Amino acid sequence: MTLSRTGNKYSPSAMGTYSDCAARFWHERHDDGTGELPTDPVPAAVGSAVHDALMNAHRQLEGLWLAASMPSEADAEKLLRMEILKALRVKQLDPSEPMVASRLKKLDAGISLVVPEMFADLPRWAVEPETGLLVWSEAWLDHGPGVRAVELAPGYLATTRPDIIGIRRLNADHYRVVVKDYKARREPVNPAFDDGIIVRAIWALSEVRNPRCEWFLAGRGIIVDETTIDVETVNLMHGGTTDFVIRHTFSGASIDARSDRLVGLMDEMALVDDLPDSSQVLATPSALCKEWCPVLHRCATGRMHVRKYAGEEALEVRLAELP
Repeated sequence: MTLSRTGNKYSPSAMGTYSDCAARFWHERHDDGTGELPTDPVPAAVGSAVHDALMNAHRQLEGLWLAASMPSEADAEKLLRMEILKALRVKQLDPSEPMVASRLKKLDAGISLVVPEMFADLPRWAVEPETGLLVWSEAWLDHGPGVRAVELAPGYLATTRPDIIGIRRLNADHYRVVVKDYKARREPVNPAFDDGIIVRAIWALSEVRNPRCEWFLAGRGIIVDETTIDVETVNLMHGGTTDFVIRHTFSGASIDARSDRLVGLMDEMALVDDLPDSSQVLATPSALCKEWCPVLHRCATGRMHVRKYAGEEALEVRLAELP
């Protein structure tokens, strides 16, 4: 099968799924009506609640900074922890429940350290009288009204929003775009190798070179570095280690090369997406198949893997969980 290069549209999340296991990518996009196997929802739900609280706290601190009413770091941490409790309630999670409490305990050091990290950022963001700080949280990226997504190449679109994107002052008259994400994963995320962050860096460089997004640089007089983009991850489960904040600076040439790679990846994804059934799709079986894969009941390779490494009984127990 050949694919004409007229364009594709996939999210960074779909790219990650495809890179992990093409079979799971295919099954998740081709629903057969059998539903999905349950997986442990607590880690993702707690991480999502903490993330929501961080975004709210970031916006609140921005407002307090502009009003010259900044609290102490200790009070700001209390504010963040209150936001986390609110977010847990919204998601109907009880912080005293053992699985929730265990996950929160693993995040505790990172939650304490993230407040000083936010405080250190505030005076470094560029500022305009009409707009305030030139930093945005959870803003959907576009290239203006005509391109409501990140354009990796003509017709190749990825819908995404960074946790934080802003214009940071490096010295008196030197500014650079920064893309920052907060992560609550067991393994630390290096922003230089995270496709979601790379997509956002591609967008940032494109906008610096040719401002089109109406809320970002278009129409502003600020001069921003056109040769590099800074990317950062704050790994909340690694507070107190060297992996808590991981930073990388992309050159323009390295971003362009990664854009070409992602365009090729999207072409591969489209080829797999267009296959009529899963028999031609490569699976990547691993220890995650048994407990974590929600489409194990539809994946012959995954079932064979579980049967081989865990036994027939374990497979039957897992498949019996299908709603």
